[in-house]
Amino acid sequence: MSASVYLGLGSNLAQPSVQLDKAVKAIAALPEVSLGKVSAKYVSPPLDGSAQPDYVNQVLVITTTLSPLCLLEQLQAIEIAQGRPAIHAHWGARIIDIDILLYDTQVMQTPELTIPHPGLVLRAFVVLPLLSLAPGLCLPNGELLASYRDIFPSGSLKVLSVKDVSP
Repeated sequence: MSASVYLGLGSNLAQPSVQLDKAVKAIAALPEVSLGKVSAKYVSPPLDGSAQPDYVNQVLVITTTLSPLCLLEQLQAIEIAQGRPAIHAHWGARIIDIDILLYDTQVMQTPELTIPHPGLVLRAFVVLPLLSLAPGLCLPNGELLASYRDIFPSGSLKVLSVKDVSP
Protein backbone atom coordinates (compact mmCIF):
# COMPACT_ATOMS: atom_id res chain seq x y z
CA MET A 1 0.00 0.00 0.00
CA SER A 2 1.34 3.44 -0.93
CA ALA A 3 1.84 6.17 1.63
CA SER A 4 1.89 9.90 1.03
CA VAL A 5 5.03 11.34 2.60
CA TYR A 6 6.24 14.93 3.03
CA LEU A 7 9.98 15.48 3.14
CA GLY A 8 11.89 18.58 4.25
CA LEU A 9 15.24 19.34 2.61
CA GLY A 10 17.83 21.86 3.73
CA SER A 11 21.37 22.88 2.87
CA ASN A 12 23.72 25.74 3.66
CA LEU A 13 27.03 24.50 2.22
CA ALA A 14 28.50 23.74 -1.21
CA GLN A 15 25.95 25.59 -3.39
CA PRO A 16 22.83 24.83 -1.34
CA SER A 17 20.35 25.19 -4.20
CA VAL A 18 22.37 22.70 -6.27
CA GLN A 19 22.49 20.32 -3.29
CA LEU A 20 18.69 20.41 -3.03
CA ASP A 21 18.32 19.71 -6.75
CA LYS A 22 20.70 16.72 -6.47
CA ALA A 23 18.76 15.36 -3.48
CA VAL A 24 15.39 15.69 -5.25
CA LYS A 25 16.76 13.77 -8.27
CA ALA A 26 18.19 11.06 -6.00
CA ILE A 27 14.90 10.74 -4.11
CA ALA A 28 12.95 10.50 -7.38
CA ALA A 29 15.29 7.68 -8.48
CA LEU A 30 14.67 5.56 -5.37
CA PRO A 31 12.88 2.27 -6.00
CA GLU A 32 9.35 2.22 -4.62
CA VAL A 33 9.21 6.04 -4.60
CA SER A 34 7.23 8.34 -6.86
CA LEU A 35 7.97 12.06 -6.74
CA GLY A 36 5.00 14.38 -6.47
CA LYS A 37 4.99 18.14 -6.02
CA VAL A 38 8.11 20.08 -5.09
CA SER A 39 7.86 23.45 -3.34
CA ALA A 40 9.75 26.59 -4.16
CA LYS A 41 13.08 27.04 -2.37
CA TYR A 42 13.15 29.30 0.68
CA VAL A 43 16.08 31.02 2.37
CA SER A 44 16.15 31.09 6.17
CA PRO A 45 18.72 31.88 8.87
CA PRO A 46 20.15 29.10 11.05
CA LEU A 47 17.71 28.12 13.80
CA ASP A 48 20.24 28.57 16.57
CA GLY A 49 21.37 32.03 15.39
CA SER A 50 24.95 30.85 15.00
CA ALA A 51 27.42 32.38 12.58
CA GLN A 52 26.95 30.09 9.62
CA PRO A 53 25.49 30.65 6.14
CA ASP A 54 21.75 30.92 5.62
CA TYR A 55 19.91 27.74 4.68
CA VAL A 56 18.03 26.99 1.51
CA ASN A 57 15.01 24.81 2.29
CA GLN A 58 12.42 22.97 0.26
CA VAL A 59 9.55 20.55 0.87
CA LEU A 60 8.39 17.78 -1.41
CA VAL A 61 5.78 15.10 -1.44
CA ILE A 62 6.39 11.54 -2.48
CA THR A 63 4.36 8.37 -2.52
CA THR A 64 6.12 5.21 -1.45
CA THR A 65 5.60 1.62 -0.45
CA LEU A 66 8.71 1.76 1.75
CA SER A 67 8.15 1.65 5.49
CA PRO A 68 9.14 4.79 7.42
CA LEU A 69 12.38 3.21 8.70
CA CYS A 70 13.33 1.80 5.27
CA LEU A 71 12.67 5.21 3.73
CA LEU A 72 14.81 6.86 6.43
CA GLU A 73 17.65 4.47 5.63
CA GLN A 74 17.43 5.35 1.92
CA LEU A 75 17.34 9.10 2.65
CA GLN A 76 20.36 8.84 4.95
CA ALA A 77 22.24 7.02 2.16
CA ILE A 78 21.48 9.98 -0.14
CA GLU A 79 22.78 12.40 2.50
CA ILE A 80 26.02 10.43 2.85
CA ALA A 81 26.41 10.11 -0.94
CA GLN A 82 26.18 13.91 -1.17
CA GLY A 83 28.93 14.34 1.41
CA ARG A 84 27.14 14.66 4.72
CA PRO A 85 29.15 12.92 7.45
CA ALA A 86 27.33 10.07 9.18
CA ILE A 87 28.16 11.73 12.51
CA HIS A 88 27.50 15.48 12.51
CA ALA A 89 26.74 18.38 14.83
CA HIS A 90 23.03 18.68 15.63
CA TRP A 91 22.73 22.37 14.69
CA GLY A 92 25.82 22.52 12.50
CA ALA A 93 26.17 23.62 8.91
CA ARG A 94 25.44 20.87 6.42
CA ILE A 95 25.66 19.94 2.78
CA ILE A 96 22.23 18.28 2.86
CA ASP A 97 19.62 17.39 5.43
CA ILE A 98 16.55 15.34 4.51
CA ASP A 99 13.80 14.95 7.12
CA ILE A 100 10.63 12.89 7.04
CA LEU A 101 8.03 15.46 8.12
CA LEU A 102 4.84 13.42 7.74
CA TYR A 103 4.16 9.84 6.70
CA ASP A 104 0.45 9.64 5.90
CA THR A 105 -1.32 10.05 9.24
CA GLN A 106 1.15 7.83 11.05
CA VAL A 107 2.49 8.76 14.48
CA MET A 108 5.62 7.00 15.67
CA GLN A 109 8.55 7.53 17.97
CA THR A 110 11.60 5.32 17.88
CA PRO A 111 15.23 6.07 18.73
CA GLU A 112 15.86 6.55 14.97
CA LEU A 113 12.74 8.41 13.86
CA THR A 114 9.89 10.54 15.17
CA ILE A 115 6.85 11.19 12.96
CA PRO A 116 5.47 13.80 12.67
CA HIS A 117 8.81 15.58 12.75
CA PRO A 118 9.03 17.16 16.23
CA GLY A 119 9.83 20.67 14.92
CA LEU A 120 7.36 20.64 12.06
CA VAL A 121 4.94 23.36 13.22
CA LEU A 122 7.67 25.53 14.79
CA ARG A 123 9.59 26.26 11.60
CA ALA A 124 8.49 28.73 8.94
CA PHE A 125 10.76 27.00 6.42
CA VAL A 126 8.65 23.85 6.87
CA VAL A 127 5.12 25.21 7.45
CA LEU A 128 5.04 27.71 4.58
CA PRO A 129 6.40 25.39 1.86
CA LEU A 130 4.15 22.58 3.12
CA LEU A 131 1.12 24.85 2.87
CA SER A 132 2.10 25.81 -0.68
CA LEU A 133 1.86 22.13 -1.62
CA ALA A 134 -1.15 21.16 0.50
CA PRO A 135 -3.14 24.17 1.75
CA GLY A 136 -5.73 21.97 3.47
CA LEU A 137 -3.25 19.59 5.08
CA CYS A 138 -4.47 18.04 8.30
CA LEU A 139 -1.89 16.86 10.84
CA PRO A 140 -2.23 13.39 12.40
CA ASN A 141 -3.65 15.00 15.58
CA GLY A 142 -6.53 16.47 13.54
CA GLU A 143 -5.27 20.08 13.48
CA LEU A 144 -5.08 21.98 10.23
CA LEU A 145 -1.51 22.97 9.40
CA ALA A 146 -2.86 26.33 8.20
CA SER A 147 -3.68 27.22 11.82
CA TYR A 148 0.08 27.65 12.38
CA ARG A 149 0.67 30.04 9.47
CA ASP A 150 0.00 33.19 11.50
CA ILE A 151 2.74 32.50 14.07
CA PHE A 152 5.31 33.43 11.43
CA PRO A 153 5.73 37.13 10.63
CA SER A 154 5.06 38.21 7.07
CA GLY A 155 8.27 38.07 5.08
CA SER A 156 9.96 35.70 7.54
CA LEU A 157 11.25 33.71 4.58
CA LYS A 158 12.72 34.78 1.27
CA VAL A 159 11.59 32.73 -1.72
CA LEU A 160 14.62 31.72 -3.75
CA SER A 161 12.70 30.24 -6.66
CA VAL A 162 9.04 30.76 -7.29
CA LYS A 163 8.31 27.79 -9.51
CA ASP A 164 6.51 24.82 -8.09
CA VAL A 165 7.37 21.68 -10.00
CA SER A 166 5.00 18.83 -10.66
CA PRO A 167 6.77 16.06 -12.59
